[in-house]
Amino acid sequence: MFNFLVALLMLTTSSLVAMDGPLMAEEEVALEQALSEMTEEEREKALLYLQLDWKKDGTYKFSDSNSTLSLPFGYRLLIGDEANKSLSLRGEPEEEFLEAIVYCDFSDDMIMFERSEKGYVTLEDWEEIKPKELLESIIKNTEKSNKTRFHNGVEEIHVLGWVKEPTLDKMTNTVYWAIEAQSDGDFFINSVALKLGRESYETINWICSKDSYMSSAEHLDEMLRAHSFDPGFRYEDHTTDDKIAKLGIAALVTASVGGKIIKAGGFLFFLKKIFGFVLAGLAAIFYKVKSFFGTKNK
Repeated sequence: MFNFLVALLMLTTSSLVAMDGPLMAEEEVALEQALSEMTEEEREKALLYLQLDWKKDGTYKFSDSNSTLSLPFGYRLLIGDEANKSLSLRGEPEEEFLEAIVYCDFSDDMIMFERSEKGYVTLEDWEEIKPKELLESIIKNTEKSNKTRFHNGVEEIHVLGWVKEPTLDKMTNTVYWAIEAQSDGDFFINSVALKLGRESYETINWICSKDSYMSSAEHLDEMLRAHSFDPGFRYEDHTTDDKIAKLGIAALVTASVGGKIIKAGGFLFFLKKIFGFVLAGLAAIFYKVKSFFGTKNK
């Protein structure tokens, strides 16, 4: 495993200049070394992961939520079914309302975007938030999800507590919170923002290691700046004729916070760096992995 991580480090740091170009000789050597230390099952997942429809920096429409993501440099994006396929490869259950997942090129972080169509959410009931009861709900639902993780052969997750209790920012019509959990000795954070729109809201979930969270909160902030509801669908575009959500903001947060916890890190987070998100073309590495399969089979 140590050699595997060294190879990954070499790949990640060796070249930031060749975006989507051919593999350099030293990158081929490091990649082949890393592949040789994987199991056959891991290499099969590598091929599936490679074939996902990865998007680079640019502007992308989320039609279901009438919103737009202006993806900055340094991130990669999977939209819709492709995003759910990546969850399945990690052993996580698929999400019905998942719009996209953003992976960071320079860390093990990922950011999930999920839509909801509940109407215009009012803010009047915010003072009814009860953090202690919310935490109990999170723990209960996470332990329930561990049954699926066990079935998929992945480690259980256990919630430790709040890092940041739910907080409402009325200037941006956004609610934030952060939860710490652990799995197989690893400590990680789910930092969540509910961004309100006129007809719906977007849940943006930054999943990262505890060290990454403590060192910087830039990824969630950057995604909040990068995401916007389209004109006519922003929270401030509300009119008296709009459908009002059955849940106010406090009840909505209670329902949302009680959901699942996703683990940071793991094999596929390291694997994505092998696949040239920073340093080489997906096609070049895809054929290298396929040729490695052929050599092993011989």
